[in-house]
Amino acid sequence: MAAEALFHLGMPKTGTSLLQNVLHLATLAGPLEGVYYPAFGRSRGGIAHHALPEALRGGAGAPSPAGLAAELVADLAAGPAAGQGVRLAFFSSEGFANHCGVKPAPHLADFLQAVGEAMPVRAVLILRELTAFLESMYLQSARFGHVTQDFDAYLGPRERWWGDILGGLALLRGRLGTGFEVTLAAPGYDVLTDFAARLGLPVERLLDHAAGVPPTAKLSWKAQIVLANLGAVEAQVGFPIRRLSLVRAFQTGLAFRDDLARYSLYPPGARAALAARLAAMAEAGGLPVYAEVFGAAADPATPEPPHAPIDLAALTSRDIRRLQRARKRIRATAEHAV
Repeated sequence: MAAEALFHLGMPKTGTSLLQNVLHLATLAGPLEGVYYPAFGRSRGGIAHHALPEALRGGAGAPSPAGLAAELVADLAAGPAAGQGVRLAFFSSEGFANHCGVKPAPHLADFLQAVGEAMPVRAVLILRELTAFLESMYLQSARFGHVTQDFDAYLGPRERWWGDILGGLALLRGRLGTGFEVTLAAPGYDVLTDFAARLGLPVERLLDHAAGVPPTAKLSWKAQIVLANLGAVEAQVGFPIRRLSLVRAFQTGLAFRDDLARYSLYPPGARAALAARLAAMAEAGGLPVYAEVFGAAADPATPEPPHAPIDLAALTSRDIRRLQRARKRIRATAEHAV
């Protein structure tokens, strides 16, 4: 069985999908020099271990944390990880971050400690600067039609969520000790370089597969507006649009005039004010080291990109005509949509 297990707990928007895609592609290409990326915990054809945090949610028929750990350990003992030379089993899902609040954190700790009874266990959470994280999560949710409220309304409960996460991280640190690490994704952080070191692999071993991963970079301002208001846009262009096809079209160069490559949903000064409040919460919660991640965002002198809310009124008739002319191109990306 693998000599050690490493659990990557997320968070979202820290390069998780890139890392998971690269590990999946690297595994398909051949053995990973002692690293095993298990099928256990992944749906068929899936790239990440989302079934593990989903099982920890409980519910009818779900195993207990100890039961899930026993299933995982049994799979490692019977599968390819049982072979000689496998030094590390690596599990990755940003879904684990949903178990880092005060209430669910004990279940996550129970699970990790139960696995730890069979082998050494490490767990790592990558924490992004929270004001940028919240903006990015909002844009993704709006892009796929999961939220309809404006950004200000979205922020309210998420600020309270951060306080809950801080409490959960303190609990996990207390339960898991040095086996639990929070890393700050400071400017210049590269997830492949970080995890190549954690996995004991040459970074080139991962970079070789990065080119085959579809881009997930922040879309332009008007692209986000179209996606967040797709029903209204469809009514104006006069034909139905597959959301994922349009995402792919935007990723591959479909653009508008008068667009903004860099923009912010925060009004002037709002990001710095929120960052200061979040940093104060970290200090009050007894985790001052986590407040470091808010440093640049809390500085009122930090240059801000233009404030540009995701507002349907910003689309012009010329933008609608651009979409109408691109109808064939949008449809042509359907089978390649990600």
